Amino acid sequence: MQKKKELFKKFNRTNLARDISHAVSIKENILRKEIKEYIWPRLDFLHGSNKEKVYYIFEESYTETEWKDMISVHYINTSYNVKNTVMRVHLFGLPELKSDYYIGFFTLRKIDETQIMLSYIFPNWNNIRNEGQKLCVMSYKKSVHIMGKELWFHTYPLFVQDNITVACSQADIISLTLYLHHKYDYRRIRILDLNKSFSFRKKKLFPTAGLSPTQMIEIFNSYDIPIGYFATAEHSGKELSLTEIYYNYIDYIIESGLPIILGMSIKNFEERQQSHVVQIIGHTQQNRDEYIIYDDSGYFLKNSLNISGFVATVTWEQLKEHLDKKSFILYPIHEKVYMMYDDFKKAFDHLFRNSLELVNLEGKGLLDRNKTRYLLADNRIVKRYLKDKVLPIDKPNESLNEEIYRLLELDMPHYVWLCEVKIEGGFFVFIADPTLWKLTKKNIFYNTIPIFSNEHFGLLNYI
Repeated sequence: MQKKKELFKKFNRTNLARDISHAVSIKENILRKEIKEYIWPRLDFLHGSNKEKVYYIFEESYTETEWKDMISVHYINTSYNVKNTVMRVHLFGLPELKSDYYIGFFTLRKIDETQIMLSYIFPNWNNIRNEGQKLCVMSYKKSVHIMGKELWFHTYPLFVQDNITVACSQADIISLTLYLHHKYDYRRIRILDLNKSFSFRKKKLFPTAGLSPTQMIEIFNSYDIPIGYFATAEHSGKELSLTEIYYNYIDYIIESGLPIILGMSIKNFEERQQSHVVQIIGHTQQNRDEYIIYDDSGYFLKNSLNISGFVATVTWEQLKEHLDKKSFILYPIHEKVYMMYDDFKKAFDHLFRNSLELVNLEGKGLLDRNKTRYLLADNRIVKRYLKDKVLPIDKPNESLNEEIYRLLELDMPHYVWLCEVKIEGGFFVFIADPTLWKLTKKNIFYNTIPIFSNEHFGLLNYI
């Protein structure tokens, strides 16, 4: 029987090419060159600068639904040499089958075309570092089974296009909805049914030309996934500048633990503007103006920032350069949320202006209204935060304690609005009902007094 230590190999291109060559009809020497060009740069964020200390376990046969679907809708009709399973490669910081050392895994399609071989990347965010920066990233808890052992880790599914059956827009939909499926129990979208889910301006399916925002919305609607849409063309002439509106929307959506599909314009090698989409799945912990971008083709990162990989932190200044009249954001929004973001901000603004305490604190410079956060959160997480993290001001405060206990016992919708205002020494927190009409005369706020906390409320995985 093979010993555990012999399962592990040093993670380098020579070893990987040798293992892959047993599963696909590409010569090992050719594989080494093509892995260096097409696969290796896209895995940099997994191993960082410690690639000499990374080990891997190679699984030659693993079933992956997306690859089976891609074969059935297209590759079965081509001359490519394909098999309906993928290879799975598990990475470890030390040659030990332990979650503490697990970096994550990636899968490789069994096809004799290295350029489109990389399929999924599932990083273990707890063991990923971005040049020393701490990250706040979306994740769900996933398990893998290796040699009879189960490892658990926090991850986000990064699906890679082939640019034949799946382009950037389809890849983002597959990735985003797989996360929603595991995190919030939304329906999972399959490649097998993707092209049957829209009809607007449908063209030749393969090679795919990607999807327009209207087609993407149609797909989400066909799967009963509520979707929010913000487009430049629909918001001209507003009080705030377009970049400010985008910034505010992105901030609220990301803080709510909901991924964003951002449509941008990128200059190609001919200096012509080309439409492109990326996902935003988090931000850096030190600076909320630096976002974690997943660019499944690498087109934006390569052409705009000269980064060869798929995942990178990008500043707001770098992002906003690519917003124009064709730009848009698409994002999931929970069921039974009827008071939308703009209307909730107006409701809080009305509350603020009519609160003598808040106005006075702002006037004394003890409250920074510009650092107000708005987000949607599961009421169970909010109540856990109130119970475990919220502390009275300076000394035990009877009225505050009574208010917290009242909120803990209150029946609330599944998702609630939460507003967090930065004040000296901590935060004021307000919780509101999202199920009421935007023009309601009812009080939408659950708490009758500001709730003080010295700890920030967050839904993202802090790593």
